[in-house]
Amino acid sequence: MTVICITQARLGSSRLPGKVMMDIQGKPLLQYHLERAALAQNMDQHIVATSDKEIDLGIAEFCDEHGYDCFRGDEADVLKRFYDAATVAGAKPSDLIVRLTGDCPLIAAEIIDKAIKSHQERSEVDYTHTSKDYYPRGFDAEVFSMQTLTEAYREATKDAEREHVTPYIYNHPQRYQLNAVT
Repeated sequence: MTVICITQARLGSSRLPGKVMMDIQGKPLLQYHLERAALAQNMDQHIVATSDKEIDLGIAEFCDEHGYDCFRGDEADVLKRFYDAATVAGAKPSDLIVRLTGDCPLIAAEIIDKAIKSHQERSEVDYTHTSKDYYPRGFDAEVFSMQTLTEAYREATKDAEREHVTPYIYNHPQRYQLNAVT
């Protein structure tokens, strides 16, 4: 089983445009995120998934210059962008996908590893997330199989389910076994 981490990042934020590439003491915020996530021991591959819009070309160029894998896809349908990124990476149905967001420069590798391990230890679980009741915002990590991502991609129809990656999964607890890491 391969563990593929996908960090979503874009520059078109409405609240703080360009935030992931803002310079913080000589490095873009996204670089802090990627360096910290790279310390996780349980990931096999890490991809930055950005949009194919001109505004996000700088993210792709940054990734290329610094040796990070990057996938460019649909800006509005983030679920499709994730699915396509995982597909291009060669994800098989049993492979695990870890979802991170690039605007979290303090992401902790230990928490990413804990979420992955918790998911792997529970064969009945379809979706694992770091509990917002326990971890502060910015330490969010979600884990699910490529099979679960594929089902969400094929079956999600609501705008909110397409604009975000995982609402289809966690809004169907009768279908998917959910697991919160505390």
